[in-house]
Parts: sequence; structure tokens; C-alpha cells
Amino acid sequence: MATEIEFNHDRFREAVLYISWKTREDDDFGRTKLAKVLFYSDLCRFSEQGEPLTGAEYKHWKRGPFPPALYGVEKELHDEGTAVGERLLPGHEQPRRLTLKILPDAEPPTPRDAVILYAYIEKIAAQPTWKASDDSHEHPGWMLTEGNETIPYHVAFFSQRQPTEADYSRAKELANKHGWT
Repeated sequence: MATEIEFNHDRFREAVLYISWKTREDDDFGRTKLAKVLFYSDLCRFSEQGEPLTGAEYKHWKRGPFPPALYGVEKELHDEGTAVGERLLPGHEQPRRLTLKILPDAEPPTPRDAVILYAYIEKIAAQPTWKASDDSHEHPGWMLTEGNETIPYHVAFFSQRQPTEADYSRAKELANKHGWT
């Protein structure tokens, strides 16, 4: 029986604040990139520790995996005066960027969580937004779902590499040994 993943709002909020603070100098780091860092970080922690960082639900959306809870946290931060949402290109319907108005008092729960988040911040920040979005379409979780479906956490255990010739040889060897056709 699968274990139910619980959403931890406080951890999600802390992760959003941490990512926003670490990317405050990057004018190209908007909502799409923020969503990708959250997604990859949650799955990475889940694969390593059996528990995601935030437990957020990620949906299969046009620009890739997206946590709808992000909208509520952005509104919450805006309403309390902690952050403002800005358009990356004024007058255009581009993803929003969360700009913090104060230094957050949020840190990841563990040093390992900080390492995971920072590694994905670095990776995603180095790409144009379109590339981060396109790359997320190659993730097994996005590929196995469609429409507005929830991406299950167990996809964290799916391989993202193409089989090698050695993999094919080993598969044939096992198939012959066990009489599989």
C-alpha cells in the first residue's frame, strides 16, 4: 500500500522564501523556474530519504510540473507585505517573479535540504526559462501524465537515462537465463 504524502505548508513557504532570496539578483528567475526548483528538490529528497521536502502536489501543466499551492503562498506573502509579484516583462503575460521586500527568516529544515535546493537553484538559474520548461517535459513524471493530472512522487525512482548497450546485453542475458520471451 502506498504511503500518503502530506503537504507541509510551512516547509513549502520556507522553500519558496529561501529560493526567492537566493535568486533575488537574477531578473530572469520567475515563477516557472521557481516551480522547477521546488519540483526537482521535492523528488530528490523523496528519492534519498523517503519523504519529500514539502509534500506539495505537482500538476502536469503546459510549462511542466507546477505546484498549484504556489499561488496561495505568493498571495499570502504579498498580503502580509513580505513580497511582491512582478511581471518579468512589463505589459506581457510572462511568468511572475516573486520579489522579497524583507530578509526572510526561513531556512531549509536540514543542511542537506539546503544543499538540494541550492543545487537545483544553480542548475535552473543557468538556463533560459524556455529551456528549464522544455527540460521538465523530459522528466518521467511529466511524460507519464497529461492534462491536469497529479505527478506521483514515486516517479523519483524512475531512470532518466537511456539504456546503454551493456543494459541491453544484460537484459538479453537475464531473459535467456530465465526463459523470458
